[in-house]
Amino acid sequence: MKKKNIATYCILFCVYWLFVFSPFIIPSLNSLTPTFLGMAFTFWYTHLVIIAGCLLVYFGSKKLWTSYDDSVAEYDKINPGDSGAAE
Repeated sequence: MKKKNIATYCILFCVYWLFVFSPFIIPSLNSLTPTFLGMAFTFWYTHLVIIAGCLLVYFGSKKLWTSYDDSVAEYDKINPGDSGAAE
């Protein structure tokens, strides 16, 4: 795990939360007037924020965290004869 990657995702996460709460902080963003494909701003903006959050979590999990299977494989590589069970 690299500290640079963690810092990058922490910054991206903070920016994400800024976008999540900006309609509550900035009153002009809480409106229906800007439309995209006939959808009101609050509707398409919410969908955009949800998709961005899903992508942030997906790519963050791939880059920052190791899966359980990777941990077991690494443990088996270090301790080839050990089953990992306490005796």
